[in-house]
Amino acid sequence: MAEDKAWFVVRTKPRCEEEAEANLRAQGFVVLCPRYRKRVRHARKETMKLAPLFPGYLFIQLAPHERRWTTIRSTRGVAYVVHFGDRYPSLPEAFIAEMQARMDAQGVVRLPDMREESLRPGDLVRIRTGALAGLWGVVERLKPQDRVVVLVELLQREVRVELPGWQIAREGKKG
Repeated sequence: MAEDKAWFVVRTKPRCEEEAEANLRAQGFVVLCPRYRKRVRHARKETMKLAPLFPGYLFIQLAPHERRWTTIRSTRGVAYVVHFGDRYPSLPEAFIAEMQARMDAQGVVRLPDMREESLRPGDLVRIRTGALAGLWGVVERLKPQDRVVVLVELLQREVRVELPGWQIAREGKKG
């Protein structure tokens, strides 16, 4: 009989994603810490460095017999496992599958560069993933780190939503 493995969210201590990931792996856990290439400017020089896609968080896959929350919580670099009272919610398998599909062999997620996508204020976009998937909106402005502010209509009013650029698809100009 196959074990029912599920993915859970681990909160790390500040800037300890790498340490927590290494220590959990050393204990035999399956861990996912997606990273992206981030542009860093310093002293008039621009470089690329790897940064966590979800700063302060990791994903850990556990079978029922591996759900030793105290062991995980006491791992160096880990703050806690995300939970609500006595309930430890698992992530939807589709979320992890989509994340893994976007990752290369080194665990790096390629995010579209807003300059490559030629996204501009006023562009009509569709939200591809997440809680707002399927909604349409208009780009209000572009922000650093490939973030986009989109105006969407929710509950019969326009609402500003800030999203990572990879979550949206350009559909044209608002006419």
